[in-house]
Amino acid sequence: AVDGWALTMLARRNVGWASTCNSIGQTLGYVVSFIIFMALNNASFANAYIRRPWGYASSEHGMVTLGGFTAMWGWVFLVTTV
Repeated sequence: AVDGWALTMLARRNVGWASTCNSIGQTLGYVVSFIIFMALNNASFANAYIRRPWGYASSEHGMVTLGGFTAMWGWVFLVTTV
């Protein structure tokens, strides 16, 4: 399905890049949805590397919740596809 979508979305001269785009997209999606979310959801990481260096007060909660993270990416999908 992704290959067929790439054939319709990419210009004819760029069709050879379809598998590269697919691999990069999957890797980027994994990093954003797992590694970055887990870091921002972890209170210890957020306090040590984000809040404290930027002068914010420490908290016992992470910076994002699963619901908030999912809603934000839902809006990103809507805005970029419309």
